Amino acid sequence: LAVAEDIIKSHGVAGFKIRQAYRNGAKIVLAGKGLASDWAAVRLDDIKELDTENPKTQKALDLLKNAQRPVIAFCEAELGSSQEVLKRIAKDINAKAVPLKAYRNSQGLKELGVLPGTGFLNLIKSGKLKGLLSFGEDLDLPDLEFLAVASVGKTNLAKRADVLFPAPSFLESAGTVVDYYGTRSQANKALEPVAGYGYERIVSELEKAGELEGVR
Repeated sequence: LAVAEDIIKSHGVAGFKIRQAYRNGAKIVLAGKGLASDWAAVRLDDIKELDTENPKTQKALDLLKNAQRPVIAFCEAELGSSQEVLKRIAKDINAKAVPLKAYRNSQGLKELGVLPGTGFLNLIKSGKLKGLLSFGEDLDLPDLEFLAVASVGKTNLAKRADVLFPAPSFLESAGTVVDYYGTRSQANKALEPVAGYGYERIVSELEKAGELEGVR
């Protein structure tokens, strides 16, 4: 069961894996649109359709229940109020759930406790959050008293920055990457950062500066 709006475009690697499974004889139930529709034995507009009774949803449920190794691949950002439906179906068919992340190390960030959310936007709007340091994001933020950005390119957010740090690209970075399967891989630098430092140096130097100024 794939739950995503145009999975080929939004999650290319996952889409490739699903195509491989299809070519190897797997039956695909797709809740979404896009190119993957051509591989689907059953296509639903929304996963909530599985809560309705009709021949199409019954066929989808039968395929899932009879699968030897059922897998549910889903885009967390698109689930919304459908989360409970997905959890119930996963439990009913004893399926492995594979959350599809937006970026290459999103799963690693989640395991570190860095969770997605927009709560900080409300803090900015209320005036409680006055300064922000953004790493590699291009967000549409309300006005801040101070904005520092670490960015590879000249993004819209970088153009607004009071302080701009040249950030290392993927080829200039080393560390651990966790994919959506939870597999950890070591990423090694192919090049030294053109700026002469990486993200770790930025954080370290800011921490030292904060200690000198008595900032916590």
